Amino acid sequence: MNEFGIINTNCWQESKISPKLKTFVNTDSPQVIHIVESGWEHPKMYSVIIEDGELGYPDLQFLNSDQIKNKYNINLNHYE
Repeated sequence: MNEFGIINTNCWQESKISPKLKTFVNTDSPQVIHIVESGWEHPKMYSVIIEDGELGYPDLQFLNSDQIKNKYNINLNHYE
């Protein structure tokens, strides 16, 4: 009899879809920003995670590309 292994009954299963992720390092302060493209389309939205080395914890924001450009001076169209 063949072994099938353990059946995972967790409702959260790993996805094989890789997220579109961009990471930037702030050269003036100890911060790293990760921008993850979300599934929202109209307008296209992004999860923006700021890791702050001084505060010691991350900050999460949900922004569109214009808001990212205005707040962080990162033009996402330049990186596509």
